[in-house]
Amino acid sequence: MLTIEELEYRRCKWPLDEAEPRVFLFCGEPTFRTKPYCLCHCALAYESEATRRRRAIEWAAARPNAPSAERARRWNAYLEEGAKKVPKLELARAG
Repeated sequence: MLTIEELEYRRCKWPLDEAEPRVFLFCGEPTFRTKPYCLCHCALAYESEATRRRRAIEWAAARPNAPSAERARRWNAYLEEGAKKVPKLELARAG
């Protein structure tokens, strides 16, 4: 855990619970690629494409008559078709 004064470039900037009201602490682990957070906090901060797709499908199913529901269904079909054509890349783990 680092204070704002100790925080350096390429260190995780995820804020942690304050032990003292006037002291802000940050994770401080090495960042993942070009992100401002470590791999663990990136998982918390950023949604995966599968999660976004599932949420759009659930939203469209809950509102079948909404004008944008059809657009969401078409977009998800497009994404699924594209996923079949493009090979998936494995993310290297930060180590």
